[in-house]
Amino acid sequence: MLRNSCYKLVDGRQGQVASRTICESMGGRLALISSQEEMDAARSYMQRFSGRAFIEGTDAAQEGVWVDTAGDEIPYSGWTVNEPNGGSGENCKAIEASEVFDNGCIGSTWVTLGLCEQ
Repeated sequence: MLRNSCYKLVDGRQGQVASRTICESMGGRLALISSQEEMDAARSYMQRFSGRAFIEGTDAAQEGVWVDTAGDEIPYSGWTVNEPNGGSGENCKAIEASEVFDNGCIGSTWVTLGLCEQ
């Protein structure tokens, strides 16, 4: 939990867009990490779980330019060393306890959760 935010993991097997929809249906949003403080809080939360989760961020419209769902550039990246590295095949941002990486936008056996914040 960060200040007035709290996190919740949801089913992300259908991908980033479906995860976002689930978060919004619960009155929250897909977690948007915009500072080191938020990154630390999200990673701390993820340490309690085994898995990887979609978070807000995509570069599908323009490779290398990471934006939120409104199309606004995300000012803080928090990428792990050597990330993002997926080119046009990995356009969605994801997190686990120790890293932030790019991943395909459709759920997979690799990313099966979505990280919501409220």
